[in-house]
Amino acid sequence: MKKSFSILMVPMYLDYRIRGGLSRHTYELCKALNRLDHQVYVSCVKNDAMSISNKIKVPSFPNITFLDFLSFNMNLPRKTRKYDIDVVHVQGDRGFVFALMKTKPLVVTAHTTMKIGLKAVPGLRYHPSPYFRILSEKYTFTKADKVIAVSKSTGMALQNDYGVNKEKIVHIPNAVDVNKFNPNLNGKTVRRKYEVNGPLLLCVTRLDAGRHVEKLIPMVNAIKKEIPKIKLIVVGDGPSKQSLQKLCVRNRLTKNVILTGYKGDEELPYFYAAADLCVQPMVYTPAIKEFNVLEAMACGKVLIYVDRMGFENGEELISEVNPIAVSSDKDFVESIINLLQNEKEREERGKVARKAVMERFSWEKVAEQTVEVYSSVI
Repeated sequence: MKKSFSILMVPMYLDYRIRGGLSRHTYELCKALNRLDHQVYVSCVKNDAMSISNKIKVPSFPNITFLDFLSFNMNLPRKTRKYDIDVVHVQGDRGFVFALMKTKPLVVTAHTTMKIGLKAVPGLRYHPSPYFRILSEKYTFTKADKVIAVSKSTGMALQNDYGVNKEKIVHIPNAVDVNKFNPNLNGKTVRRKYEVNGPLLLCVTRLDAGRHVEKLIPMVNAIKKEIPKIKLIVVGDGPSKQSLQKLCVRNRLTKNVILTGYKGDEELPYFYAAADLCVQPMVYTPAIKEFNVLEAMACGKVLIYVDRMGFENGEELISEVNPIAVSSDKDFVESIINLLQNEKEREERGKVARKAVMERFSWEKVAEQTVEVYSSVI
């Protein structure tokens, strides 16, 4: 009979509508662990609105990142002391205090590292907070009993940048809800709503400087010369939204580029269903880590992205034909045009993508692998 574990999950933030991938990973993993009959307690900031059972609300300083982090960690021991826990599972360095205390077996998931973040967004180098986070990450990762890396390149960064012992590192990827995101959905309602009468590109991303959406919008003019009825829908929200809207106006693309804002899990799959091709002007970390890549592929869609950080590596590709990584904006535009003009190739690549996701990237598989890690440290 398999042992049922009592797990303290520490993401700090659960609301992936605002916070993105790490929070989404935690939210979905907790649900999958519950389905496997494990008891999961989740520590998150007091003002987190996400609905999930067994939530432990921890006081913090909203919207003040550094103080938020410190307050969260200072209050964690007091708020979680009464729970009978078998293992603590920290997402990133959010539960830094448990590395300091080390009273329970500690598992940490590394989604990326701040050192990788500094390479992606060079402007961060002029702020002090990233350097504090680098120290916090290094301590948390090295003190953990096991570190789960969501990609092999993240695992290599842990070894090379932080000196984490190779024997501690386990590779478990992100995942996707393969039932919610599937090729059998009908996207006609989305196409009608946004008056799409030709090929449709879809970009699902946070709207901030690190995602390079500002590079994607002008590219639509280059595509438009070959495919006049092209439309681009960008689903997502963030601090760059207003500047991107102005960019659409300057490029006279208000009819060709639509910024929809955030769309919830009930709506989002139908945007993928409506799309002819999915695009990303920047994949922040390897494609195997990105939820929007996995979602597109689960829906049987081809995704093209620009590899701006040198992550193109056979170990990181989800399948041999999808997603497609290119190294320049010029190649990006040419690949988009070529694939939009070749429906048969898109269909064939989409079928391979769906099969790869089904075999390797369901939340059930990820939860089972995570439980194996717990078993190894308890």
